Amino acid sequence: MRKIQFLILFCGVVASQTSFGQCKEVNKANLQLRKGNPDEALAHLKEADSLFSVVREEIDDEKCLANYPLVYGASYLKKAVDAEDFSTKLLYTKNADKYFQKFYQTKDVPKNIKVDGDAQFEQLGLVMQNVAVDAYSASKMQTAYELNIRAIEIFNTISPKRIDNALKFNTAISAMAIEKYEEALPFLDEIIEAEYKSRLATAYRLKSQAHLNLKQRAEAQATLDSAMTKFPEDNNLKLQALNLMMEAGQNDKALETVNKILETEQGRADLYVVQAQLYYDNNEAEKAKEAYEKAYELEPTNEYALYGIGVYYVQESNKIVEELSKAKTEDKEALTNQLNARYEKAIHFLEKALAVSPEDRSTLTTLIKLYRSMGNEDKAQEYESRLK
Repeated sequence: MRKIQFLILFCGVVASQTSFGQCKEVNKANLQLRKGNPDEALAHLKEADSLFSVVREEIDDEKCLANYPLVYGASYLKKAVDAEDFSTKLLYTKNADKYFQKFYQTKDVPKNIKVDGDAQFEQLGLVMQNVAVDAYSASKMQTAYELNIRAIEIFNTISPKRIDNALKFNTAISAMAIEKYEEALPFLDEIIEAEYKSRLATAYRLKSQAHLNLKQRAEAQATLDSAMTKFPEDNNLKLQALNLMMEAGQNDKALETVNKILETEQGRADLYVVQAQLYYDNNEAEKAKEAYEKAYELEPTNEYALYGIGVYYVQESNKIVEELSKAKTEDKEALTNQLNARYEKAIHFLEKALAVSPEDRSTLTTLIKLYRSMGNEDKAQEYESRLK
């Protein structure tokens, strides 16, 4: 997600002088905001709060009543722009939105104040876009989606031209991240229709994946086919083709595809994990282990690689146990030594996998069986207690 630049405007209309103290406080707040002092502006507005609550019904100054929520919203907007950390930005952005909504509920707003309010509200939409980028970067996907949707609502009210392809794309990827596939599709369709060059291939891939996640395989394949005619060498689209093949159980075709991708993408651990899983499904255990080891070399904390290598040694141990049951007495010592060596390797990698993902039930279950096979009941019970 990318950010956009914007310019914050400040309320340029001062409420008319009035004998009411609360309107004087609103005037003071407005003047402080125009000087770039949102904290001082908010202090005056909070002083006005208690006064409004007492005699609001007696006030007939339209400018004062309109500027009250507008200056509040604009003050929080300025603080949102100035804030450095995400949580503070988000808080002030939401506060600003709350007061702008109150502004738009105000009746009989003078035209010049309405124009100023619209300009401020548009700026709020731009701020929301940027805070959505921060939310996405912080893995707050639901928040990112909600902010993007709210920005679109604001722009639809004030300035529809602001709803550009970048905002649509950001909304789509945040929707995909929280599994709102139906909601993502219209935005992806618009991006594809507009041929948004910098994100077009990605939009096709996401649309295909959204259809696949919705169990709409025909639509997923049709989308991918269209994309491949435009971007035949795009490896991410090839990966999407790989997803469709695996979902359809076309393992041989999928393996051929991943091997082809790995000719140019040798630095991706995730691809070697996929290759390993496909080899495993084809009962090619040695090739699966080699692929898992390549993934492990590239990414030593890859839990799938660690678990895959551990399981390989568990299966090798099982073979030796079977040999032991048929072995002659003179061969049993050597086989037992081999068995213990396999056990140790299996434990080494499975413990590493568990360190990466401590709650993974598959890893815990495999370790419990392994420790029991080795006669280490204490360790087996320790891990068994973590399953409860």
